[in-house]
Amino acid sequence: MTGELPPMPGPGEAGPFSLAEPGRIEELLGQAGFSDIDVQPVAKMIVLPVEDVASLTQLSQHVGPVREALREADGETRQRVLAGVREALEAKVTDGELRLSAAAFVARARA
Repeated sequence: MTGELPPMPGPGEAGPFSLAEPGRIEELLGQAGFSDIDVQPVAKMIVLPVEDVASLTQLSQHVGPVREALREADGETRQRVLAGVREALEAKVTDGELRLSAAAFVARARA
């Protein structure tokens, strides 16, 4: 058994995806007194050496949803989950490179 994931925040509440909608970013910046707000999506491919798979697997247990899922997990479960993370990362290896997609919003505004 793994630990339980924390409940997802409701609309307008702080949390890991609270700025996942451009409209919410624009709303918050507008409330803070900014004008001429422009929010644009940015998507990139992150390319890392295949040797980074092991360190990223280990890192996953200390951040984000894997950390929360493993909060109360026993040793055997922890190892199974980390093996799954490693397999998922290895599936993204092409020609000796780990390829991960990343996305964010870039906001520009005037104070």
